Amino acid sequence: MGACKLSTKGQVTIPSEARKRFQLDIGDLLLFVEEDGKLVMIKG
Repeated sequence: MGACKLSTKGQVTIPSEARKRFQLDIGDLLLFVEEDGKLVMIKG
């Protein structure tokens, strides 16, 4: 689905394919949680 790099400011750009697939829009709340030792992003 894509990959991204962490910037020096701790920011990432979500690939357009992922934004479209999960209907992510400007201003959406994204939650970061740990599941079984993995970092998971959830649309809030």
